[in-house]
Amino acid sequence: MDLIRAKQRWKLVLAVMAIPTVGASLWYSNRIGPRKAGGTEESPTLGGGRAE
Repeated sequence: MDLIRAKQRWKLVLAVMAIPTVGASLWYSNRIGPRKAGGTEESPTLGGGRAE
């Protein structure tokens, strides 16, 4: 029985650690998103010419 409780406790610890990690990742990606979207109007092309 003790082994099962230890496994359950370990899963709970991992879940508690994962929640702030995912939250911080979402917060950071929302923060940098507008900076990336506010770039130049034209997108670069591989050939350097006009996109058709």
